[in-house]
Amino acid sequence: MELLNEVWNFIIDNKTASVITLLSFILAIFTLFKKPKIVKEVVREVIKVVKKTKKVIFPTAEDWFKYGEKAEKQNKIDNAIRCYKKATELKPEFAEAYRRIAYIYYYKNKEYEKSIEYFKKIIEFEPENEGDYSYIGSAYFCIFDCDNAMFFLKKAIECSQRKIDVFQNNIVECSESIEKNTKKCEKRERGECVENIDKLQKGLCDKRKKYIDLCVKAKNAALVAIEAQHKLLATIYFTKGKLYIHRRNDNEALRCFQEAVNYNANYAEAYCIMGFLHSNVILNFGKSEEYLQKAIEYGNSEIKAEANFHLGMLYRSIQQLLHNDKNIDTEILETFRSDVKVKSDDKKAIEYFKNAIKLKENYAIAYHMLGCVYHDNRNYIEAKPLFKKAIELGDKNAYDMLGKAYFRSAECSEDYDMSLYCFREHIKFNPNNINAETYFWIGSVYFAKGRYYSLVHYDEAIVYFQRAIKMKENYAEAYFNMGLAFLNKSLLNSPDTAIGIRLIQYAAKLQFAEAQSFLENNKELVSNAAKIDVSQNHKILDVLEILE
Repeated sequence: MELLNEVWNFIIDNKTASVITLLSFILAIFTLFKKPKIVKEVVREVIKVVKKTKKVIFPTAEDWFKYGEKAEKQNKIDNAIRCYKKATELKPEFAEAYRRIAYIYYYKNKEYEKSIEYFKKIIEFEPENEGDYSYIGSAYFCIFDCDNAMFFLKKAIECSQRKIDVFQNNIVECSESIEKNTKKCEKRERGECVENIDKLQKGLCDKRKKYIDLCVKAKNAALVAIEAQHKLLATIYFTKGKLYIHRRNDNEALRCFQEAVNYNANYAEAYCIMGFLHSNVILNFGKSEEYLQKAIEYGNSEIKAEANFHLGMLYRSIQQLLHNDKNIDTEILETFRSDVKVKSDDKKAIEYFKNAIKLKENYAIAYHMLGCVYHDNRNYIEAKPLFKKAIELGDKNAYDMLGKAYFRSAECSEDYDMSLYCFREHIKFNPNNINAETYFWIGSVYFAKGRYYSLVHYDEAIVYFQRAIKMKENYAEAYFNMGLAFLNKSLLNSPDTAIGIRLIQYAAKLQFAEAQSFLENNKELVSNAAKIDVSQNHKILDVLEILE
């Protein structure tokens, strides 16, 4: 109401022929924004202009662009988009306005399809703008349209290379001109010019010196432009590298990341990913450490944290491999044994994980992995609080390792109960990603409770060992432990004894050393079990089905 009164008083006072135009303009502003604050601001600006010039001045495309910039700085994103769009309506070829809209959709709204739409409008007017092609490729990558992403990234590289060729030609031409004119000026200064044309030569030399200065500036400008293009190419190749990772083509990904650091020697993020690939895919620990150290040297705090984390993982992996981890392929093990540039060192793994946590306080997976190193070294007192911190920060996978830590350090029934709680929480948060080992661990907890507290827990252990075997058919250790559970809960020479021996025999058949040793040391028990009739025991027959 206050604004309407102000506008009405202005109209009465001025009584100009442009009153209708002014009212139409105000109506348009209301219709466009439906935002009282921005309407008030724009209308009052118009009133000021009219009072001064006695004319109604409509905002130009450039004015709307400035309104958009102001709104964007104030984080009024919707208003900024409206202003930029109004600028393009008044000036359809206004590439920078389209670009600002595209940037907003890309960076702030994460609406990649819309950003692609506006970047494509720009290349209609600027078909050789490599930066816009690069953004289109990146936006397609963000929505996992790999084919289109690759197409536009290649276009960006082609445009950038053409510009570099032009700049390099300019440098050559400038260098030749500088050399040629410098020689002529030097000749004049040595007094080799003819006497009667000395003044003319002096004037020409002064002009040449000015021309040389211009050539030097042009050459330097071209060098700066080439450096900018190199940085852009580094970014493009980096995006291509991520695209190849998504396509699981790690060798091409590494080639692209190498191109990225060739164009930008300080590209920390590229070094970090190269280090990760060499550690986890290419299996070259020496190269991995080299690249990760460069990432730490050139990176910001976030990249430094990530590189330290990967170095921690690197040294933990070496430790596992050199201890011949049963889950590691023997060929891979030999590959790592031959890499003498990096030595196994849990202390370094701990150091790097701690560095990562210092740089990034809420680094959940770093807490998790640091806990794993302590756990591997049987330091469960240090490991448990780290797993708990990881869980607190959102890494629910740490429940699995926390359950193992409680089991392995158990001193009372409550510790076993806590271990079971952790394993069940792990299943709760990962219902579609549970493997046989999880059920085996739960079975092992019940087995321990049966041994130390009550025989009834052996029945629960048997249930979970069966679940593990259903998921992993030749799980020898599960067969062996289930056999022991049957033996431990049974009376001597009962049907449970028979089934227990049968299960242990099957584990021995699967080349499980402990089972083979048990049978060798308990021949009499094995002989007696063979004489027991279990044909009428339906519960035991159900268990025997898994051996068929």
